[in-house]
Amino acid sequence: MFIRLGIYLIIAYACLLTAVFLMQRKLLYYPGEFDTTPQLAEQHRLQLWPAASNFHGLFSEPSTVPVIGTVIIFHGNGGPAVFRQYYADALTPLGYRVILAEYPGYGGRPGKPAEKTLVADAVETIEQAFKLYDEPIYLLGESLGSGVAAAASAHTGAAVDGLILITPWDRLSSPAQHHYPYLPINWLLLDEYDSISNLDGYTGPVAVVVADKDQIIPKQFGLNLYNSIQGPKQLWQLADANHNDWHSHIDQDWWKQLMQYVSD
Repeated sequence: MFIRLGIYLIIAYACLLTAVFLMQRKLLYYPGEFDTTPQLAEQHRLQLWPAASNFHGLFSEPSTVPVIGTVIIFHGNGGPAVFRQYYADALTPLGYRVILAEYPGYGGRPGKPAEKTLVADAVETIEQAFKLYDEPIYLLGESLGSGVAAAASAHTGAAVDGLILITPWDRLSSPAQHHYPYLPINWLLLDEYDSISNLDGYTGPVAVVVADKDQIIPKQFGLNLYNSIQGPKQLWQLADANHNDWHSHIDQDWWKQLMQYVSD
């Protein structure tokens, strides 16, 4: 009876592993059902970039101060870039042009989300922005976007003047193993987003921001990444902040200090 029970448990576990392996990208990526239209972008004070016919993101530019640089935002998971206009609201008054990059499969863009497609598209966005604008280019990645930004910085031929990584991980396997301790994550993962390896050799300034009460990507994984960085770096820890509410714990002076660090 015990042997039979053991066999049943092994079969059930094997079925679970197979299901997780086949469904992992649906568990990882949450593009939502929104299509980014020109009207929706306009409602959020944004424009489709570089053109409405084949957009790769959304765009906002300072109207009252000179442009001193371009910040390309790689947003977190859960819905499209159009709902992240708070980045533009914070950065354009400081003189930064903002491109909210949109991922393949998100916001009505064609394609299926995966590390290879997201990173290749991010590299294309960076290099197009580099050709269009003369000012320095900075990358900001939040959560999933931190993995995209780190990987894109390692693969682009364009100069990236600074990196901002908000609620990042060291490797995707770390938070995945934390949430699913009963699974052999390293054997199952198709997408690695190994930010430690991707930032190895990057010599520009890196700002790392962790939320002390983050339950989705616990802060130790961001601290692991920070400790691995060999070049110029600075750490911001947001007390009482969680993964999805960190931006409610900061103000305009915080953004000014952050951008001053990566731009000096």
